[in-house]
Amino acid sequence: MNDHVFLIIKLLFPLWFTNVLYVLWHFVRYKYGFWDYPIDFNVNFIDGRRLIGSAKTVVGLFITVMCILIYGIIISDYKVSSVLISSNYIGAAVSGFLKRRFKIIRGNALPLIDQLDYLIMAFVLLNFFNISYFNRIAVFAFPINYLLHKISVVCAYKLGFRAKPY
Repeated sequence: MNDHVFLIIKLLFPLWFTNVLYVLWHFVRYKYGFWDYPIDFNVNFIDGRRLIGSAKTVVGLFITVMCILIYGIIISDYKVSSVLISSNYIGAAVSGFLKRRFKIIRGNALPLIDQLDYLIMAFVLLNFFNISYFNRIAVFAFPINYLLHKISVVCAYKLGFRAKPY
């Protein structure tokens, strides 16, 4: 049981920590007017809507790289660190792409995908890179992450870090 708890923490902590940094950056960016540029370079897809949207930015990518380096030092495993933390950014970008295709306005929710996009991508990438020892905790990780994500988003909203409570 303790092994499962350790794996859940090892899996979820870097994802949560990186998400907190993204939320803080977006709060500072909009509150104080700091410059940032979307990674899709404002390009439209063939349907005429933005490719990903303006929430995935160059500074967000920089935050991702810095978190990979820091977490890689902490756990002494850059392969796991790179896969876990980049899955956060890639999962959110894929989610942004899907939201644009489903005509969901930025800031509005896409149920389950908004709460689990990075975790789904983490498991996809971990298995792609043959890091499968996290698979045994998936049954625990998804409901724990879903619940804690919902709670943290409501808290961030009440603290003024998010515009909507979802």
